[in-house]
Amino acid sequence: RLDRRGHDAFVNLGRVLLLQRSPRSRFFRREWDLPGGGVNSGEDFLTGLHREVAEETGLRIRVTGLVGALEHELPDLRVILLVVAARRIAGRVETSEEHEQFAWVAPAEILKMNLSTQVRPALEEFARRESGRRLARHRAHGRKNKS
Repeated sequence: RLDRRGHDAFVNLGRVLLLQRSPRSRFFRREWDLPGGGVNSGEDFLTGLHREVAEETGLRIRVTGLVGALEHELPDLRVILLVVAARRIAGRVETSEEHEQFAWVAPAEILKMNLSTQVRPALEEFARRESGRRLARHRAHGRKNKS
């Protein structure tokens, strides 16, 4: 069985929204994950993504780009994840019963979190890219100040 899932990497003021899964979760108990979830039969990807994010966080979002695509196997399920960048357009974070807490995490701090194995590769790549961008901006800013 194939299950498509969408997960959002929320970037707000340079930070990513992570949710800590409940100890009652079937998979990835107490691990940090991205908001999102399964796409229902007959539902297009973006509709499912917006619905899941609203259910898990209370937020309305605007997708701003693709971070990456991943796939992995669970005991009875093959999962394909599309990880997207998004901005909050309305709402305040309120976790659902699926999660214990949330955190807005700076890219440099992401890899210190106990991340779920399903999103770790995408978040590692995202953190590396952001680190490179920040270094490039810092160097460019230094050159401007010397001129």
